[in-house]
Amino acid sequence: GGAFALWLLHGSVDWLLEYAGMSAIVGALAGLLVSSAPETRTGPSRLPNGVAIVSGLARWPVIALLIIAAVWTSAQWASERTRAAAVAIAPDQPQRAITKAEQARALDPFGDEADRLLGQLAVQRGDLPAAQQAYLAAYGRNQAATPPRIWLGVIASAQGNRREALTWLRRAMRASPRDGLSRALYDRVRAGEQLDPALVLGELLTRRRALVNDPDPVRPGATTPSPAPTTPDPDQATPTTPAAAR
Repeated sequence: GGAFALWLLHGSVDWLLEYAGMSAIVGALAGLLVSSAPETRTGPSRLPNGVAIVSGLARWPVIALLIIAAVWTSAQWASERTRAAAVAIAPDQPQRAITKAEQARALDPFGDEADRLLGQLAVQRGDLPAAQQAYLAAYGRNQAATPPRIWLGVIASAQGNRREALTWLRRAMRASPRDGLSRALYDRVRAGEQLDPALVLGELLTRRRALVNDPDPVRPGATTPSPAPTTPDPDQATPTTPAAAR
């Protein structure tokens, strides 16, 4: 059972959560093995009855920890699969995709990925208040993440709140100084452009598809290769900023 839990966690959840989950399972199994070790009779050196009772009771918290780790791992796995299903059906069944994303959020109430997906779905259907609410929820769950800050800046710009947009984009640049997307969007807003979230999302998805099809797009006759983004996540991919937008 422990080996299966380790295998499932290793192949199903994000690497950052993998360390904590695997450590919990290993610790629980180690404690369970120690607490359930057979008693060795070596003559007069038997443990007092009180110590034996405490030793027997100590295994139950270990078993409880192992069960919690298994349930938590299963919830992470189910949430990830539900988000993938929502993305797959979003083009043809947008309302059902929203339901799936909400189910994924219920399965993983501490993560921000489901809220980020809800924000993206809201941007795609042009519902900026819902997108803003979703990205604010994602930011509340993970204030170290860059994508919610970026999208809150994009949405604020689309709503005409230039100062708020610049504030969010500056926060994004501080969170990820090497992320080119934050800088590009910040420069565009500072130059007076009012960002369109749907166009920004479309640009990001187009570039992501191009990177998947040609991860090293060196064209014949090109002098320098196109720069690759720091991550394949469409929320963090660096768009090509047109000169006319500056």
